[in-house]
Amino acid sequence: MTIKVYRWRLKGRGAGDVSWKTEGELRLDVKDFPMLLSFIMKASFVKLTKGEAIFGEPGRGCEGPYDIDEIEVTQERVQ
Repeated sequence: MTIKVYRWRLKGRGAGDVSWKTEGELRLDVKDFPMLLSFIMKASFVKLTKGEAIFGEPGRGCEGPYDIDEIEVTQERVQ
């Protein structure tokens, strides 16, 4: 089993044009690489719906529908 570590960040907008950002880290066996984006999307959605996202207007939640403006995924390099 070979595990790789990925850091991810998604930015987007919800209802009323409220901006949001989610980010996290994912440890993934290389055999599951084809599912990487799916795992990230699920983790981001959970953060949005549990109020764990960073919203553009403090104190104001972000309701759907959610649009994604940017996705960034970086593999951590072992030195």
